[in-house]
Amino acid sequence: MLKILTPSVLQKISMKFEIENSVIASYKRLSYDAWYAFAEFVDNSTQAYFDYKKELDAEFAKTGEKLRISIEYDGANDYIVISDNSIGMNEKDLIREFKVGQPPENPNGRSKYGLGMKTAACWFGNNWTIKTKKLGESKSFEISINVNKIANHVGEVNLQPEVADSTPEEHYTVLTITDLNRKFVGRTLWKIKDFLSSIYRFDISEGIEIKWNGKALAWKGYQDELHITSDGIRFKKDFGFEVNGKEVSGWVGVLGKGHGSRRKAGFSIIQNKRVIQNGFKPTTVFGEQEDGGNDLINQRVVGELFLNKFSVSHTKDKIVWEDDEENELDKELGTYCKDAREMALTLRFKQDTNNILAKLKEEAVTVLNSEFQSSEISNYLKQVQPYPENIIATSYKKTYDRVEEENEPAMRVTIGTEGDLIHVLVYFSEKSEFDPYILTETTIKDNKLIVIINALHPHIQDMESAESLTNFIRHCVYDGVAEWKAIKLRGNIQPFTIKFLKDGLLRIPFEIESNKAV
Repeated sequence: MLKILTPSVLQKISMKFEIENSVIASYKRLSYDAWYAFAEFVDNSTQAYFDYKKELDAEFAKTGEKLRISIEYDGANDYIVISDNSIGMNEKDLIREFKVGQPPENPNGRSKYGLGMKTAACWFGNNWTIKTKKLGESKSFEISINVNKIANHVGEVNLQPEVADSTPEEHYTVLTITDLNRKFVGRTLWKIKDFLSSIYRFDISEGIEIKWNGKALAWKGYQDELHITSDGIRFKKDFGFEVNGKEVSGWVGVLGKGHGSRRKAGFSIIQNKRVIQNGFKPTTVFGEQEDGGNDLINQRVVGELFLNKFSVSHTKDKIVWEDDEENELDKELGTYCKDAREMALTLRFKQDTNNILAKLKEEAVTVLNSEFQSSEISNYLKQVQPYPENIIATSYKKTYDRVEEENEPAMRVTIGTEGDLIHVLVYFSEKSEFDPYILTETTIKDNKLIVIINALHPHIQDMESAESLTNFIRHCVYDGVAEWKAIKLRGNIQPFTIKFLKDGLLRIPFEIESNKAV
């Protein structure tokens, strides 16, 4: 018989709340974007500077220096190095730094939860070493971390730093990460640099130097891109209000002729002069469609939102809304941004078609002339060795089958009439950026054309407007239609080698950009 104990006979039970060392291995699976993971290190460096600004500025005045933060990424040689000349750490600081989840002494700064450096470092790689020396003290420290060894260890982990004598004037921290869990190529490298420039726009504008692979990041801002009204001033409206007792301030503007784009539009959410999120699009301003539509508002309205008292996620890439905060903010912004919406919708720029075409032609010729004469394209043509046609065909056939099985066509249309009737199915694949940029399969017997576009390919990812994507899909479909017609008229052709070579050529612009970043 099952006996239920009443409260009077229940015994008190004592339990410990414990976290196993193995949890550290799970950090590599966190949902980070690379730029936000790198930002964790910049947050530590900049916040350490802000906390000791008086002391560091006095030291910098003696040497003519300023705060410098450097990020070196080398995927080929499997390392990341982040270094700074901020205040540095002593033994007490290091002990605190390695207590996972212990909030910093300054809870109102950029370092929030006592997780960032540890989680980001584990996300990037399995081995990392910290070398550091605090201003005004005589000892430097070096500690090495092997993530897998800690994860597999039972019980407490004792870290044994190497201690060395040093001069009081030295101050630095150098973090080296090896045995990387992930590599970055092509457009991702460009995005890391671009996003870091945006995230630390205020630091950069105020003279802090942040370098990516030896090149200082720069922030242009929007001031010179805003529309100039008939009064001769740029359209920019400041606002301020409260949501849930928390102060909200910011500005909204309208991008001028030649500056509007979906990538730029939207609000940047800012906390402690650090961007938390770009492209925030409240529905009362940008519409109900997720991330906005492709109308003039979603190309022209831009602004900044300062939300210093709001909660943020532990990866510091979005606001964690409490109660009805998001809806209240949305409602208020709809009121304050009404003029900007109307201007964005009604503003018409007189276009000089000939001048626009001439400018586009000049830009295109300049870019392509450099690309076509680059060492990257010469090396590609010299070194490329396509697989045998039957191997490429087999590989591509597996991709066809997988995409058809896992996806519904985004477009299903019939082209032509009677004897020239062709059934076209267009799919978008989002499996891997390394898949071919496009696959087409034509069958003469049932007059079918299948077009599979790799939405993750860097060439497609670079497109910023519906017009660009429309033209690309048009070319893809018409290439397939032409191939189908050529087979009907001329017999057998071998399209796979051509596609293999063209796929590589379409990656050249992004390889050039990556090499510039490096």
